[in-house]
Amino acid sequence: MANVSAEAMLTSVLGTEGLLDLFGACVEASARTPLHVKRRMLARLLAEGYGEPDPAKLENRVYMARILNDLEQPHFLLLKELASVEEATLVHLATLLDPPQFVDSTLSTLSRNGLVRTVHQFLSPRYPTSYSELDGQPGAPQGGRFAITILGRDFCRWAEDAAEEL
Repeated sequence: MANVSAEAMLTSVLGTEGLLDLFGACVEASARTPLHVKRRMLARLLAEGYGEPDPAKLENRVYMARILNDLEQPHFLLLKELASVEEATLVHLATLLDPPQFVDSTLSTLSRNGLVRTVHQFLSPRYPTSYSELDGQPGAPQGGRFAITILGRDFCRWAEDAAEEL
């Protein structure tokens, strides 16, 4: 991509619907974040999408850019922890955040993006109204344990590779 002029890239972006979507998602996400590494990851996504002939792979990159737009440092912290263990409880995950009260909203964001699920959600289509309702409740399904999804693992691997390359 270093050998491509800005004019040639702009022409390509404007001429390819999927690439235009990716460009828009990356620009929007990078405009909303103070995290330098996140902006670099978005630039990497755009570079990977440039010249991608497969519309499905391009759409996957658009989805990843939209996920990145939604995530901040606490989300990456919990995602990395869940990628390193089989599953974790709400109480354990709360010890990783300061203040720990943010764990519920952080997990909600990860779940909304399909990156984590409660162990109960893997077993049942019924979603709880709040993750805290699953934790510490007598008879609560699976005791409020959380696990990373396949998409979450793939995203975490990609994010770690992208961060290492930067």
